This record gives sequence, structure tokens and C-alpha cells, in this order.
Amino acid sequence: MWYLGGKIRLSKYIVPIIKYYIKSENSLFIDLFCGGCNIIDKIDNTNNKIANDNNKYLISMWNNIDKVDLSEIKITKEHYDEVRNNKDYYEDWYVGFIGFHFSYGGKFFGGFARSRYEDHIERSCTKTIKQYEYLKNVYFSHQDYKYYSNVKDAVIYCDSPYDNCTQKSTKYLSSFDHREFWEWVRKMSKYNTVLISEKIAPDDFEVIWEKSHNSNMSYIKSDKTSEKLFKYKRS
Repeated sequence: MWYLGGKIRLSKYIVPIIKYYIKSENSLFIDLFCGGCNIIDKIDNTNNKIANDNNKYLISMWNNIDKVDLSEIKITKEHYDEVRNNKDYYEDWYVGFIGFHFSYGGKFFGGFARSRYEDHIERSCTKTIKQYEYLKNVYFSHQDYKYYSNVKDAVIYCDSPYDNCTQKSTKYLSSFDHREFWEWVRKMSKYNTVLISEKIAPDDFEVIWEKSHNSNMSYIKSDKTSEKLFKYKRS
């Protein structure tokens, strides 16, 4: 699924690192800010997986993807605006499906994808439906990340809202506390392996992987950004 800030292009680098820390098929893996699920759909060395996100429309969409019938969906800006302005009139899963798949760059109701042809949007929708085949053994969770504060012996991947960047969640856009998040990661790292995708991190975190790549939202190929994977330096 195309998702603003998602790791669909970088998953081939990040997934092997995550899988290295997963020790058995019963190990718990949590994709704490799962978004488009472009990481967890490739984690195949454990059957104990949780995909969590605080966007209720997104999680409802993943939980009800089998209800999607593309022949009954109007791929028009008028319908896009209708759903965006009247979310309470539609089921949450449908709002999520329209809000992400019909928006430019996969940003939830971030503007209708005017530059996309109707068949392109349809292909994007079809791709997500097919992607779900790799997510059937995943438990989808709609919780704040701190809900999992008591977890132990897990591998936790955090593609959290980036500091000083366009946020990926309508809720986190105004409320995400980065200092609180890093302190939470420090505490969780005592009993778990926590891996964080970010551009910057506090000094007591180390970079275990880094790659320069083109920004998802850039029209200019030379517009580079550096993606990093951090891990807490245990004392």
C-alpha cells in the first residue's frame, strides 16, 4: 500500500535487519506505527505479529479489506470530497480506503490525486487487496503506542512520526511528543529489541543502518534524504 512516509522502497534493506533479531517463529514482533504495512507484510520468520496504528480508519480498513468491491467504488473527486466531508455517514473501513488510496502520496485525505488516471488509482487499490494475502496472520491493533508498555521479549519496529517533518497521522500531527517517545524507547529497550526509523535521534542512540534515497514527495530526483535505523545504546 502506498503510504506517506512508508517504507515500500526501503523494505528490502530494513526487513532483513528486523528478521535478524527475531529468534523464533513464536517471537513477538510489533510494527508499532504500521501505516501501509510495507514492513510487516514481509516478516515471515514468526507467526506472532501485531500491526498497530492510532488511525482508526486505517486499522478498520485492514480489518475489513475483504469488503472492498472496486466495481462499486466511484473513483472521482466528487465522491472523494463527499467521504472526506461526511466521515460519520460511512463505515470507518470505507473512509480509510478512500482517504488513503485516492489521496496524493498516500496522505490521509491530503488532497485528491488529480495527476493520477482512474486506472492508476484502481491498480493501487488492487495492489493493497493483494498485499493483504501476506497479512492474514497479523493481529491489527488500534492503540496509542504506549499501550504496549508492558511488553517483554519482543522485537518492536517504530516508524514513528519524524521530528521536524510532515507527520503521518492526523492525530500525531499536533500531539506527538518526541521527547516522551524516546524516553519510552529507552525503558522498553531494557526488555525488548526496539528499532526506530528516523533521521535524527538523541546521542544515546546508535545508527545501525543508513541509506540515502529520493524523497517520496519530491518531484526532483536529486532531492535526497537520509533514512536511518536507530537502536538504544544499552549501558
